[in-house]
Amino acid sequence: MPVPSAPGQTTGDKRAAYLAALSAAGISLTADGDAEVEVAQVVCEELAKGADRAELLSLLSSLGGPLTPAWAETMVSTAEKTYC
Repeated sequence: MPVPSAPGQTTGDKRAAYLAALSAAGISLTADGDAEVEVAQVVCEELAKGADRAELLSLLSSLGGPLTPAWAETMVSTAEKTYC
């Protein structure tokens, strides 16, 4: 389910802003950025439903791989600022 765009901001603009902000924060991106955008979409949807931010951070951190707690925090806070 697509995340509604802010007035004057297209989904493509939000995607580009989110990926650029992650890259600037030192987060290694996948080749197409789709996985990171999917995380942003889920984060925004769950927060809009009233999900607990700490639980989202814990869930992301538990996925393993490069998703350390610091990276999870960066991904969630960046999604909140640029994508939601």
